[in-house]
Amino acid sequence: MKRIDSPLKMAGVMLAAGLVLLSGMRAASARELVYDKKDYTVSAAGIQEIRIKARNMPLEVTAVQGDEILINYYTSDEDPYEVSLDGGVLTLKYKNDDFFGISSWFSGALNVIDNTNPKVQVFVPQAYAGMFMLDTSNASVNMSDLTQSGDVHIETSNGRIEVKNVAAPLVEAHTSNGAVTLDEVSVSGAIDMKSSNGALTAGAVNARDKLRMETSNGRIVLDRVISADIELRTSNGSVSGSVEGRRGDFTIASDTSNGDDNLGDGGNGQKRLTVHTSNGNIDISFLDE
Repeated sequence: MKRIDSPLKMAGVMLAAGLVLLSGMRAASARELVYDKKDYTVSAAGIQEIRIKARNMPLEVTAVQGDEILINYYTSDEDPYEVSLDGGVLTLKYKNDDFFGISSWFSGALNVIDNTNPKVQVFVPQAYAGMFMLDTSNASVNMSDLTQSGDVHIETSNGRIEVKNVAAPLVEAHTSNGAVTLDEVSVSGAIDMKSSNGALTAGAVNARDKLRMETSNGRIVLDRVISADIELRTSNGSVSGSVEGRRGDFTIASDTSNGDDNLGDGGNGQKRLTVHTSNGNIDISFLDE
C-alpha cells in the first residue's frame, strides 16, 4: 500500500501547489494590471478602410461632425494595442498572439477589479464612405448614424450586435450566443445576419438584393422589411413580422415542425421568400394587402 499511496500523495501535493501558484498569479495580475486610455486622430481624407481587431472589448462606431477620424482605445503591457496607417487602411489591433489565451485571461482578471471598462470607440465623419472590418470577442458591437458607408463587416462572439441608421452597399453581422438587431438599415446589395442561441431582429430594413437571417435556438422578427430575396432560417424558435409588398409578389417556400405556418408554399412572384424553422410558428404578414 505504501508504494501506491506515496505517489498519490505526491501528485496531490503537486496539484495543490499548482493551484496555489495559479491563484497567486491571477491575484497578482488583478492587483497590478491597469489599462491606459489612448486617443488617435487622423484626417479622414484618403482613409479607405477601418479595421478593428479587438479582444474581450466592446466596439462602438458613431458618425460625428467634422472631417477627422478619432479612435479611443485602452491598452496595457500585458494586453497591448497599437494603431497603424498603411496605404489608406487604418488599423487598430492587439499585438499579443499569445498561447492558450494568456492575455485574455489577464484581461478578465483586470475587469473584475478595475473601473476603466476598457472598450474601443471609433468616431468618423458623417460623410465617411470607407469600408469597416470590425472584429472582437466576448463583447458587443454597436454602429450608428452612418448614411454613406462602404461595406460593413462585423464579427464577435458571446455578444450582441446592434446597427442603427446605416446605409451601405453591404452589411454582414455575425455573432454567437448573442442577438443581432438591425434598425433603419438600407443597402444596395445584401444583408447577412447570423447568430446561434440568439434572436435576430430586422426593423425598417431595405436590402435590394437579399436579406438573409440565420440563427438557432432563437426567434426571428421582421418589421417592414424590403428585399427581392428574403431567407429566414432558425430552429426551436418562431419567425414573425411584416414584409413590404403583397403575397403575389413572392414565390414562397416555408416549413416548420411542431408549429403553425401561415405561409405554406407556392406563388410565382419575381421575389423570393424562404422560411424554415422547427418547434416554432411562422407568422408573416404582407403590408400591401
